[in-house]
Amino acid sequence: MKKAVFFTLSLTMFAFIVLSLSFIFAGNAATDDARFMELASINRIYDLDTSLQNSFSKIFSLDSEMTYTASTTEAIFQQKIPFNFTRLNNSFNNLRNFAIYNDKNVQVGLLPNNVSLRVSQAGIVNWQNISKNITEFMRTNSTPKSYSFIIDFFEINITSCSSSSASGNFSFSVAATGGNGTSCNQTLSINPLQDASVEISLGTKSLTVLFSNYSASVNARDNKVALTSRINYADTGVKPKIFLESKINITVPGLIAKKYGDLRIA
Repeated sequence: MKKAVFFTLSLTMFAFIVLSLSFIFAGNAATDDARFMELASINRIYDLDTSLQNSFSKIFSLDSEMTYTASTTEAIFQQKIPFNFTRLNNSFNNLRNFAIYNDKNVQVGLLPNNVSLRVSQAGIVNWQNISKNITEFMRTNSTPKSYSFIIDFFEINITSCSSSSASGNFSFSVAATGGNGTSCNQTLSINPLQDASVEISLGTKSLTVLFSNYSASVNARDNKVALTSRINYADTGVKPKIFLESKINITVPGLIAKKYGDLRIA
């Protein structure tokens, strides 16, 4: 009798053990399935993001008429003024609408009227005040070491140039060329906490380069020029990335995985 009871209890305990193990294995399988779906969604988001970033980068490079590079110590921007926003905006919106139409999980922000580029790590932002024909450089979280601007007026003669600044140890230079061998060269050592300026006259027209508290701007007014801007900064240790400050948002419905951020163009 006792052997029968013991045998019955043993079988019951064994059944409980088997049942418990089955629940554990089922739970692990469900967890593995969830993890697989999450990883698959992350990979999908990464592929979409990479494809869109590359596409928008090519559009901006082709239609902004700008070139932009950044090393660990210097950022260089080359552009034409006036900035051709209409052409860039049309191309940008065509690609944006195509991306949104083909994948409802993709959202891309509109291109801001004042196009803004951010040099990560270096803490430099370049933006275009298109309505006023001004290009500006501002610092965010770091301090630049120098600014240098090269301006080509093509065939327009430079009639005079002048500068105004307080002396210091910050390097601020402007080199401009015009028609018939005319030029303007100003290499200044200024106080970075005070205002400085270089005024270039072209007969009835003029262009002004301004500096104030580590930020600088080139006001081309109604002139057509080619501009090269060089900004030196402390060694960042890594090559900075350049972002176009227009947001991109990619999500997968039903899952927590998502990507939200600026568009990288270099």
